[in-house]
Amino acid sequence: MTITNSNEWMNYGDVNPLEHGGTFVMKDKDIENAFHIVKLTNLEHATGDTGYLIDTAYVDLDCWNTDNAKDFAGLDETDPPELYAIAVLDYYGPEECGGESVIYDTVGEAIAGLCGHGITVHAEIEEE
Repeated sequence: MTITNSNEWMNYGDVNPLEHGGTFVMKDKDIENAFHIVKLTNLEHATGDTGYLIDTAYVDLDCWNTDNAKDFAGLDETDPPELYAIAVLDYYGPEECGGESVIYDTVGEAIAGLCGHGITVHAEIEEE
């Protein structure tokens, strides 16, 4: 599998995001400590259900009290701000972070969903 992240997306998840999940983070170019996040979850591996969940969020760390999220994720002051942003998303959920959750039925739909955010994941697709 090859992952191409345009627009400076960095994957903080698994090297195989379609199989094991991926969390893509892009720094806001205009606002310090603010990040766009796209999180992909393979529901079969996470819950036993079929499909793929894509959560999106925008996290400006200067607008959040990150203490709860920091403790939840086991972070400390040496961790990069991107991990704090991911922790805020995981702790508060996408809706609280100005985002949304979308479920896709197939891997092809999930790939297209990621492409809609400028994230390209190349993989051999075996449709169910």
